[in-house]
Amino acid sequence: MSFTFFQCFFFFFSNEGKQRKKHAVRRRHRHGRLRSELELTGKGITVAVIDTGAYYKHPALGGCFGPGCKIGKGYDFVGNNYTGSSDTIVPDSDPLDDCSDESHGTHVIGIVAGDARNITQPGFVPLFPWSGVAPDASIAAYRVFGCNGSTGSDVVAAAIYKAADEGADIINIFSDDIDAVAVDRVSKNGALVFVSAGNEGDAGLFAVSS
Repeated sequence: MSFTFFQCFFFFFSNEGKQRKKHAVRRRHRHGRLRSELELTGKGITVAVIDTGAYYKHPALGGCFGPGCKIGKGYDFVGNNYTGSSDTIVPDSDPLDDCSDESHGTHVIGIVAGDARNITQPGFVPLFPWSGVAPDASIAAYRVFGCNGSTGSDVVAAAIYKAADEGADIINIFSDDIDAVAVDRVSKNGALVFVSAGNEGDAGLFAVSS
């Protein structure tokens, strides 16, 4: 079974009996104690991000791709020219996204495991130091979008299975076109799967693609 982040958040905090836990987590986060006391940094966890790929050259994402890098695994299932049509698929082993307008996958990976606390490289120094939710997590980036356009459930399914085969503990998917069978199979084998539910939220908490 898979859940969106917002569904998990809602269920976790929905009943009155869990309000104390909510406030305790907030207090720990506010004082920077969540990591120091509970040691929740993502170390030893691999998060697969199935999305537009990643601009891994950014120093906050490690600046490199492959063994020994923050983004140690990944694959490009489609190539730059893919827009949702199988006729344009040109896969390769490099999930670099340096052509999409927003590079959504880069954004997501930054939220998950980015670390910009010690960047000095010109052009990349942030306005203030920041780090992602789990800065010590390992990332596997799977590209299922080209520079423009959409993707297909067959491509997403292939990425889901590859992420599971390569040992992902958590799989995060950005796509409306999900293969439920693939999600169900990898979930039963132990992977925790999160599926996006849109960005705006104007149609409500549980509406996909709002």
